[in-house]
Amino acid sequence: MPTILAIGATGTVGRHLVPHLVDRGLPVRALVRNRGADLPAAVERVIGDLADPGTLGPALDGVDG
Repeated sequence: MPTILAIGATGTVGRHLVPHLVDRGLPVRALVRNRGADLPAAVERVIGDLADPGTLGPALDGVDG
């Protein structure tokens, strides 16, 4: 099953989209600045920041969509 990377998972759209993906049984990884971000328990959290490209490698590793 493809892993989906959610960038902006706690934002205006992401906070509504991520729970729907989880409810469909899809593996979701969220790029977050804070591991304590308010997300469903099933979501894998990866610390990173789009302004710092050096933090994106772990977020993208193994992601399909």
